[in-house]
Amino acid sequence: MERKKTSPNVYVDRISSFPEPLLHHILSFLRTEHVAQTSVLSKTWKHVWHTYPTIYFRLYSSTLSRQKRVLKGLEQTLLNRHMNAIGLKKLMLSLHFSDDPKFASNINRCLIYAIASNVEKLYLYFDYMKYCLPQIVYYAKSIVVLELEYCKLDSPTRNVTLSSLRELGLFKCAANDEAIRDIVAGCPLIERLKIIDCRGLKSLEFLNLGKLSKFMVRNEDRLARVSICGPNVRLVDISSLHAPCGINVALCKNLKEFKLFKISITNEWLCNQFSELPFLEYVEIFRCMKIRKLLVRSCNTLDEFKLDTPNLSVFDYEGDMAAIVPRELREILSSPLTYENHVCFIINSEYNTFSLAKLLDSLLWISPHAETLSIKCNDCDHEFCFQFSYKKPHIYEGGTRHCCRSLPLSCWQHCIREVKIEDCREYQSEACIDTQSFSSENGEIMEKIDDLWRLFLESDDKDG
Repeated sequence: MERKKTSPNVYVDRISSFPEPLLHHILSFLRTEHVAQTSVLSKTWKHVWHTYPTIYFRLYSSTLSRQKRVLKGLEQTLLNRHMNAIGLKKLMLSLHFSDDPKFASNINRCLIYAIASNVEKLYLYFDYMKYCLPQIVYYAKSIVVLELEYCKLDSPTRNVTLSSLRELGLFKCAANDEAIRDIVAGCPLIERLKIIDCRGLKSLEFLNLGKLSKFMVRNEDRLARVSICGPNVRLVDISSLHAPCGINVALCKNLKEFKLFKISITNEWLCNQFSELPFLEYVEIFRCMKIRKLLVRSCNTLDEFKLDTPNLSVFDYEGDMAAIVPRELREILSSPLTYENHVCFIINSEYNTFSLAKLLDSLLWISPHAETLSIKCNDCDHEFCFQFSYKKPHIYEGGTRHCCRSLPLSCWQHCIREVKIEDCREYQSEACIDTQSFSSENGEIMEKIDDLWRLFLESDDKDG
């Protein structure tokens, strides 16, 4: 602590004269137990501690006797705040729960005093499930953020009145469907809801949540149904539902982000959901094993689509998204469809306004070593079908190319053997490119593809 010397052996405390909010900010960089120790320095610092708006004790590794001492001191501190009408912004407790009945009683009294002091953010983390959350928490009108880990949640005995709650996080808690439904129903302003690895749930149904914007659920137990309805829901993230799960988000009309991980869903289900989500911008689908065919169509606002479905055999995309991925991104990202053998791409723009070689190069980065690739032009009767054959890895000339070292498969240009192009119209023409006479490094194979593309266009103009 800095002191100003005014005369021999006489000092003036300058830090204590700082405004109280500034002192609180300085103390925010210390652990709560260290903040509490400053209360012995002077009456000023004692008052600063008593009005300090955040209390956080992490006692997972502490002995039971120390936890009891801390809880006893915390109980007295919170009682003093309540008696002096001093508000509390945040209370966070991380504890190793004890079977001693007095332990739960101490925690309950701490919560009673904290709620009486209008606590705004309450976090309770335990290391295993034995603490039964007291009913008083369900009626704390001041709480804005509530996070619980390893707590038992009994059904409310009357209507929940968490009227200020905006964020609710339940982690590894034990509760039944009715308890969760009644708790959430009593949170009219809730904006974010997380239910992670909670036991005892079979069906989650949330209706008329007008303020909800983000919803996340992960469950590996017996959860069989998830249904959510909210006009302002922007993000839905559902994962680890191993059993066949009935998921319905179609009533979230303004949904923008949709993430699925390890879910038993089908292409038909996805199509039904997507058709009701006109503002969808971002989709992630990972390890959804049952999906074998995926069709994405008419998603005009879709900006990004991530896919990891090992059993996928057919992928169709129809839309206006640019398909030419910048080379800078290709050098740092992995190909999304590494093992797809057949790719179909439909172009909605005029077919004579782009480079076929650049489009082909990008599509074969998306799905390297594809055996066939079809490009359909919607504004004409063209459908260009490509068939590819590749050299075996041990006969790649010059060893591993620089552009291939970070990729699971070598890029198509450096292991291509032959490209066959077919214009699938009523009358057909074929052309073959044998790369043995062309160097892929100087771009001649790409130029040859564009030359053939121009021949097709000229032929089409003459026919027209």
